[in-house]
Amino acid sequence: TLSPVQDKDGRIVAVSSIARDITEHKRTEEAIRLSHEKLERQTLQLKFLAEMGEMLQASSIPADAYAVTARFAQTLIPASSGALFVYSASRDNLEAVLRWGESDQDKQDFLAADECWALRTGRLHLVEDSLTGLLCRHLPEPPPTCYLCAPMIGHGETLGMLHLRMGRHNRDSSKARLLESSELTWLARTMAERLALALADMKLRETLRAQSISDPLTGWYNRRFMEETLEREIRRAARNEAPVAVVMLDVDNFKEFNDSYGHEAGDVALQNLCQMLKGHIRSEDVACRYGGDEFLLILPDISAEVAAQRAEAMRIAVGHLEMHYQGRLLRPMTLSFGIATFPANGKTSQELLRASDAALFRAKSEGRDRVRFHGKASGPTT
Repeated sequence: TLSPVQDKDGRIVAVSSIARDITEHKRTEEAIRLSHEKLERQTLQLKFLAEMGEMLQASSIPADAYAVTARFAQTLIPASSGALFVYSASRDNLEAVLRWGESDQDKQDFLAADECWALRTGRLHLVEDSLTGLLCRHLPEPPPTCYLCAPMIGHGETLGMLHLRMGRHNRDSSKARLLESSELTWLARTMAERLALALADMKLRETLRAQSISDPLTGWYNRRFMEETLEREIRRAARNEAPVAVVMLDVDNFKEFNDSYGHEAGDVALQNLCQMLKGHIRSEDVACRYGGDEFLLILPDISAEVAAQRAEAMRIAVGHLEMHYQGRLLRPMTLSFGIATFPANGKTSQELLRASDAALFRAKSEGRDRVRFHGKASGPTT
């Protein structure tokens, strides 16, 4: 601050100066401003992460979860491009299931786990400068200046890897670089953890659902799933004015088979039988274990005549099936079939089940190892 110095006549004869060092005050103001900006940014990041978590939990299939992650990755880390790598079913390698941002000329769709430091160590791997950092082998040439790989671990299992490539601006302060890196790793780690948890939950739900609708011995659907599916197929067929065939089949003299070879041999025989019959079943057909040695097939959009032809092919194939147990050749099995169709033999699931069961009873009472319609005979018999 400058102030004039006057004599007794009012003339300015000098200037007085007072100086106050405000450097620390300015530094404090700048620190407060940066802290406020960081707080606002973190509040917004937490908001986005919460929205991401909600959408991941609402995702019903992995593809939805991948899309959610890509969208929020671009929002939370705008100057980034990236990819999601997920383990294949065999777990031999990882496949890129989604990419976003800038595309590379050298896109790697598959990578081995030992090509990535994050997958090898089980920890996030950040490289801020590709000239000095420890690089993963799955990077393109030339490698990105700055990138990170975050393993996706859910329920203790590594499911894949989140890969991000960031644009960097030069910073004069090493502390600023540290804060930026810390924030970046926190965001990437959080996104990878939330995606991994969502995928692991989907996998667990699918496993539990498969267990709840499948027969543990044969792998075919259980009776509960059969009842739900038959109701649904009848409603669909009614809307489309299309037929539905219900085929009930039973192993002939299975009690005698178990008495001769034992129940363990009987279980092995049923497993082999169902595995062989899968070759005669379309993807849209529903194969169920009705109970014991009795099974049921739901065949949409198939007439009784076509269903009988397919049942006859199964009957013949079973007669040529060789089964062994503990080095011993088991005697051949035979099957009896009962067929009913919607709407000719019933318009409800209960009516169709009763009709197919009645047709199966006829096949049994007439000598077994044959196919019968509800109300009449069908095809060749033995």
